[in-house]
Amino acid sequence: MEESIEECLEEGYLAATDPRYAQPRVFEGRGPAPTGFDAVTIYLDGGTQADLDWKKARQQAQEAIEKGYALMWDIQLGLFKQLAHPLINQTQFLSLTLSLEHFRDSLWQEFKSHTIGLSLFRGSADFSQGFLWDNHQEHNLKEWLQESGKTPLSTLDLNQILQHLDGQQLVRVFCRDVAIEYCTLLASRLPDTLPLYLYLDATAFSSSPLSQLQLLNPERFERFQLALQGQIVPFHAWGWQVPTGHGYSGSHLVSLPPLQMATIGVCVPPLSLYSSQHYRGLEEGVCALQERQLPFKLIAEHQLTSQWDGLDFLFYTPAGLSVQGKRKLQGFCAAGGTAVSTTNHLVGLPCEVTLHDWLASS
Repeated sequence: MEESIEECLEEGYLAATDPRYAQPRVFEGRGPAPTGFDAVTIYLDGGTQADLDWKKARQQAQEAIEKGYALMWDIQLGLFKQLAHPLINQTQFLSLTLSLEHFRDSLWQEFKSHTIGLSLFRGSADFSQGFLWDNHQEHNLKEWLQESGKTPLSTLDLNQILQHLDGQQLVRVFCRDVAIEYCTLLASRLPDTLPLYLYLDATAFSSSPLSQLQLLNPERFERFQLALQGQIVPFHAWGWQVPTGHGYSGSHLVSLPPLQMATIGVCVPPLSLYSSQHYRGLEEGVCALQERQLPFKLIAEHQLTSQWDGLDFLFYTPAGLSVQGKRKLQGFCAAGGTAVSTTNHLVGLPCEVTLHDWLASS
């Protein structure tokens, strides 16, 4: 049964589910928004030294609503470069949660029916930049490397690891996991009906689809929605400064490109498989699709069965396929789809071809 408007208002997610805001254009400037934007950004200081006096922000929100805009909140917590202490510091964490609880109990309660989201972080998609290393985190990194089968690397100190051929990217993945787990802990103080956003700048990896696939694996960001800058593969995300078909957040009014219907999916390996070797061939497959201007969508392996509707082909790499993933691909083939291995190795699915043969026949 569909919920009534009154029920949606009670739950506090009317703006977030309103069709008008399905592909929003969000104004980031601090002055009056140009005509044509759907929402405005309201900035809040939620850092450890903030007094949490948000009267000015409340007034801005009221004025925006009177002009017909929805609200996008941006709470500046200092994540992660501006934090004074390592992430393990409990006093610092409690201070940040106090800011979020104050938002939840004040501005969210008052403006939830006009709110389309709350941003917790703006910064580089490379969370190793400015990461607050301490003995605890270095110990965790070495344990993580050892559990991941990277025992030789786990015996080195941090500087030596970063100088290793694969070390830098592994450290990026580790820092991403730590940072997103921290954000997830903070998010536990907020209502589930409040869409949470991370604004990530992936420009540093704008020449490497592989790096973006690894670092922006959709499975890692399930609790959050993304606004991306510098993306070169079609993540389901708003564009940050540059529009995508899913939405836009920026200072200049732009037109959104049309959303293209995809009949091709690319299976992204599970989080437990994160090394470059587990992504073997995926970059070639993605680049081949882009060269031919064929629309496709990225799907985390564990979401295959819920997201393969309308797809004719699913690209995968055998090196990044779990046992459960193989079973799901078998189901996809049984439903009439074709699996495309991005290497020359096939895994024995009912209907599968190599990327080379698929390209030759398409």
